Amino acid sequence: MVTVLALAAVLFVLLLANGRPAVAQAPPVPALLRAALPLSETGLALAGKALASLFASLAGGILFKILARRWTEDMALAAAAALVLGTPVWAASQALWPQTAAVLCVSVALLFIVRADYDSVWAGRTGLPLGLAVAVNPIDAALVAVLALAVALRWPRRIPWLMLFGALPVAVGLALHAPPFGLTEPFGPGTAALLASPGKGIVFFAPVVLVGLVGAALAFRYGEHWIAGSFVLAAAAHAVLAGSASDWAAGEAYGPRLLTDAMPLLIFFLPDGLLRLRMIGQALVVLAIAGQALGAFSYDDRWVRLQQSPPAPDHAELWDLEHSPVVLYSRRRAVILAAPGSVDGRIAIRMHPIVLFAPEGSRIEFAGEEAHVGGADATLGDVYLFGGARAEGGRLRLSGRQDGLFLRVASGARHRALELKVAGRGKGSVETAEGGFWNPSPRVRSYPVSGSFVVRHPYLYAESGGPDIRITAAAGAAVEIESVTLGR
Repeated sequence: MVTVLALAAVLFVLLLANGRPAVAQAPPVPALLRAALPLSETGLALAGKALASLFASLAGGILFKILARRWTEDMALAAAAALVLGTPVWAASQALWPQTAAVLCVSVALLFIVRADYDSVWAGRTGLPLGLAVAVNPIDAALVAVLALAVALRWPRRIPWLMLFGALPVAVGLALHAPPFGLTEPFGPGTAALLASPGKGIVFFAPVVLVGLVGAALAFRYGEHWIAGSFVLAAAAHAVLAGSASDWAAGEAYGPRLLTDAMPLLIFFLPDGLLRLRMIGQALVVLAIAGQALGAFSYDDRWVRLQQSPPAPDHAELWDLEHSPVVLYSRRRAVILAAPGSVDGRIAIRMHPIVLFAPEGSRIEFAGEEAHVGGADATLGDVYLFGGARAEGGRLRLSGRQDGLFLRVASGARHRALELKVAGRGKGSVETAEGGFWNPSPRVRSYPVSGSFVVRHPYLYAESGGPDIRITAAAGAAVEIESVTLGR
């Protein structure tokens, strides 16, 4: 038990490492949490992330406990880490979505099922975590139905207890979710996208599931027909139902969040797959964790605003490999470090973006779909685009405060009196916001523009709001920026 709790604690800290709750359309915080914690919206979002991270880390600890009875502790540890850090569990833990609580319930159900092999009384008790899974996330109905049927067929004498333990939480869940979930999409296309599309597919975002599937096939081949068959069928049933949900393609989370609940069923067989695939399996685990880390430290609303505002009727944006989230954020190379802090007695998020391998210069121009830094004088760096800012035709198009350009004044230039020049055309106002990690409330200045313009913004680090500068457009403005320079 001590090992399980220690592992859960380590996973919990890792999930909280970026200190930033999901920034793109985070789910509403339940009224119960609002009543228990009279905090600001930011404080509630952080509390929700902490609670979701706790659920996810406990699920990892439970999976370790299950597999440590079947395999060595090293194998069990690898599977637990892969579940929490190499699947959509990490992305789902960034806000209080229902998936992490459901993953915990499913993991407990697997623990009870494994224990039922030694004492059949646990088969009946499996109804409780399965019922709770449906209560917290009704779209788990298919997954739970397959597992409950499998348990009933294997331990028929425990059916009354299975039904009794599961009935109450299911009834409560149905009462709280009326209708429990919206099935507005046809069966098939959504499931295919959640499994294989570059924009949402589990194969792209968590290739570790391939190792789990290989392991399940091996377990089935070597005699574990019931457990391998029931777990994989339950995961498949969940994917089919999730793909027909009304919000299956929503971009508010990185990757296929709706498939999160089924991850323990597949990662259960990860040790089997690793034993057969060896280095290939290990590489897929590392690749999956790296991909999930990319989402945890880089994902914001940019992909949603560029590709899903509005989404194509047939969700063709999900099959565009060149503009998929993994490619977009890998190419941008922006790592957003964050930690909670306090500003005027209010909870705030302090952020420090870093662009890996970023060049320094004094001039920013726009070619293709990216910002390009040039100039011999190293006055600025860590340049990246955020929100729906689009680089097209040699100009950066901004349509509001959510679209913009980020840059950081280089440390070697902060002793100088500088001038930020923004050249372009448009109508409305261009805004500059100076801030930084130690000042999450930036100093904002607005410059009205009309037609062709050159905004001249004086910058003196000692008197500034911080080294980080964000250039945006005011609400309702339409601005095209041709170049940005920082010099004397």
